[in-house]
Amino acid sequence: MGGAGRIRYGSPGRPIRAACYLAASMTRRGVDARFLIYPDEGHGLEDPHNQRDLIDRAAAWIDARCA
Repeated sequence: MGGAGRIRYGSPGRPIRAACYLAASMTRRGVDARFLIYPDEGHGLEDPHNQRDLIDRAAAWIDARCA
């Protein structure tokens, strides 16, 4: 793997350790990855503050690579 990556993870009933393992694996392979945990959120983000945060981060990620 190379380059940059984003993982959006969150499914009820799925252990967070799987996402932690994936994020750690990407980091070990040199992928510019960010691992975010939004407490009390499931598969979709319900809190408007969290939604805005994710949108802002995704937009910044795209801008940095398409500028």
